[in-house]
Amino acid sequence: CLQRPALRKGRRSSSQRGSTHSGSRRDRRKLLPAIQVLEPRHLLAFSTSLVADLNQFGVSALPDSFVEHNSEVYFVANDGRSGSELWKSDGTESGTVQVADINPGPNGSTPSELTSFGGELFFTALDADDEFDIWKTDGTTSGTVRVFDADPVGVEEIAQLTVSGSKLFFTAYDLASGNELWATDGTSA
Repeated sequence: CLQRPALRKGRRSSSQRGSTHSGSRRDRRKLLPAIQVLEPRHLLAFSTSLVADLNQFGVSALPDSFVEHNSEVYFVANDGRSGSELWKSDGTESGTVQVADINPGPNGSTPSELTSFGGELFFTALDADDEFDIWKTDGTTSGTVRVFDADPVGVEEIAQLTVSGSKLFFTAYDLASGNELWATDGTSA
């Protein structure tokens, strides 16, 4: 920031009269911008590469809803055969796999609301009856199970999975009450 030195009005003192030349140099030096040396800067370089081509049919797998859980990334993707299902990756091609085909067929289960809770990953997914239920997984096909079956209870529109303390809260709609707050401890009833 450049600042102009304040100009003084009035007569110069006797000490200033004899130093007109050196005083003006000093004033000019004050007007010159100050150059500051900054610390050395290093540009960040990232190595970017394709982890895995999930859809082998030449179209996008539409990966979405990424969440970190137990040092892996879980997400939803469509491989072109199973529809939108739950996947996980450790960052390598061989470590990028479909967790489970919850709703077999080309439409998939469309998982959403991926939420880490109590060492497991909870999410909502469509079952074979096109009802959203709450599921959990430990990252294996056999360890992917339904926690809450909404159909027998008459509940639909499960959303907003949120962890607080030892409970997993969510909203759900039923005909008698409308949208209400629900909770689970993560175990199957």
